[in-house]
Amino acid sequence: MNKKGTKCYLYFEEQKPSKDVILAKEGGTAAIEAKGTPNFATVATTDMGMYAAEDDYGTSYYYRGAVQDNWVQFGTDSSGQALYWRIIRINGDATIRLIYNGISTAQTGDSTMISTEEVFNSGWNDNMYVGYMYTNGQLHGLGTNSDIKTTIDNWYAST
Repeated sequence: MNKKGTKCYLYFEEQKPSKDVILAKEGGTAAIEAKGTPNFATVATTDMGMYAAEDDYGTSYYYRGAVQDNWVQFGTDSSGQALYWRIIRINGDATIRLIYNGISTAQTGDSTMISTEEVFNSGWNDNMYVGYMYTNGQLHGLGTNSDIKTTIDNWYAST
């Protein structure tokens, strides 16, 4: 994993999921964009596939509903078990957004979480504590890690 600015980029040595491969599997950009905007007043309980939306960097593509073919196996935990991630979106800058799912594609609930015991931040009485990082006495800052950032960093270092 390589940190570049404020985004993390994953580089795969073997078969890597690329924007073009993922979009082709979903019928290509024209087919995805032709679907229009879904009705967000209705809960998507089936595999609705991909939809397109504009973001700050161009057109992003996101999965909607109970999608079953958007898995990536990447990395192993401390006991050597494979880690599974879901592709949830291709951002307008062509980066791929993943969400962790644990050691199986069948896992649900707490087993899909890195930790269930941490709060985002133990500080609560100042708006500076809402950031992933914060600086004491400032609205924004990078001086101190939030509790959840420390938890994630420790998990990553040990995994």
